[in-house]
This record gives sequence, C-alpha cells and structure tokens, in this order.
Amino acid sequence: MKYLSFIILLPYITNLTPPDTSTTSVEFGVITGKYPEACGPDHSYFAGGGGISWKDDYGKLRSLTYGALGFFGEDLNGGSNFVVGAYPYVRYDHRWFAIGGGLNFFSSRVQGGKPFVFPGATLRLGPSDIFYLEGNFLHHHPGNFARPFLKLGIGVPVSGNSSLLGGISDSGWYINPMIGIDDRITLDPFVAYAAPNLHNFSFTLHYQLR
Repeated sequence: MKYLSFIILLPYITNLTPPDTSTTSVEFGVITGKYPEACGPDHSYFAGGGGISWKDDYGKLRSLTYGALGFFGEDLNGGSNFVVGAYPYVRYDHRWFAIGGGLNFFSSRVQGGKPFVFPGATLRLGPSDIFYLEGNFLHHHPGNFARPFLKLGIGVPVSGNSSLLGGISDSGWYINPMIGIDDRITLDPFVAYAAPNLHNFSFTLHYQLR
C-alpha cells in the first residue's frame, strides 16, 4: 500500500524523501445520520468502524498518509440493509490543499452478499486552520456512508493539537472540534444538522502508537 501511494502521487513525492518524522495511528468510531432520497423513503444509517494509518511528515507544511478502514453498519431505506466494507486509501496534505482517494470494497444484503467496488476521493482547498472548501465522496471516517459531500468552513487552533472547525455543508451547519487529550489521544466529534431528515453525527477516537 505504501508503494502504491507513491505511484499515485509521484508528481508530489519526488522532492519529499525521506520524511522528517513517521507515525502510526489507530482509530475507532461510530457514525449515524439520515438523508432524503429523491424517489424513495428517507435513508437512516448507523455504522461502526476502525482503522490504521501511517503518516510521513515533511516539515510543517506537507504530509503523506496511507491506511485502511474497516466498517460495518445498517442502512434503513424502507427495509434493512446490512453493509460491511473496507477502504484502503492515501492522502497528500499541504497547508493550502489536500488530495486523496482509495477504493471501497462493499458487501451488502441488498446485493445478495456479493462484493462490489466504488472509488472514494477527497479534495481540500485552503488551509484548514483558517478558511477552506472540502469535498468528500465515500471518503469518510469511521465509515463510508453518503454525507456530507461538501463543506465550506473555518478553522481555529485552540491549543496544542486541539482545534475547532465549523461551517456549512450539504448536510446543514456543522461543528467539528478536535480535542487533544495528550500527545497521543485525540477525540474527534462531528455534528451536522439541516432538518429532522437530514443530519449526521460521528465520534472517532484517534490514538497514536508512535
């Protein structure tokens, strides 16, 4: 997976080797929400998941993260659909932009348990600690369910590794405090709300192994 990430992002990597620091982290979390469908009943979903990632830092402005998520949950849309999936991904972060993606491997009851594959992608423009625009397509932590696709927000550093993000999204207004407990543990709650049938909540715990 590490070598695949270097191939995908080769134009950015040529002047990044070797990294100044490398860290390994794990994460665990839950996600739940609701969103309407144009030609059918509303979707309600709940999922739990976890993952592992490796991050290479190149100074204070650039980093490369590669990892994988595993998740399972239920999507209610006029019936119950159990979903299980895995998502290997890679993401390149610069202070002024970020780009990444991966492949979602899903298996669901509606599909008869047969696996199917969807791409995932993420793009950020602007520094996340000031003002930014971010888009995500099936690139969500801790589980890849539909929303939100698009966020326009501001970020405020608080202290140490804590910060406060907030703004507007296609799932309504959102707030996303990143709460650093110590150098290794970060709590990551996310709340977006637009209407009783359009909202999202997730909570993820990040733990840095080294």
